[in-house]
Amino acid sequence: MPLVHIVMAEGRSKEQKAKLARRLTDDMVDILGISEEAVHIAFHELPRENFTWRGLLLTEKPK
Repeated sequence: MPLVHIVMAEGRSKEQKAKLARRLTDDMVDILGISEEAVHIAFHELPRENFTWRGLLLTEKPK
């Protein structure tokens, strides 16, 4: 049972996460030769202030 953990900043839509989960599942089935029932994916969404980019919090990142 593969379990994929995806850690990302919050803010993606339910539709975006569903699309990503579908593609990852399809690729794992194809590459690993497993059933899609065996694939588990967990999204861990954290506040943007908990991520940094080039030494800046994402909430401080210039646009």
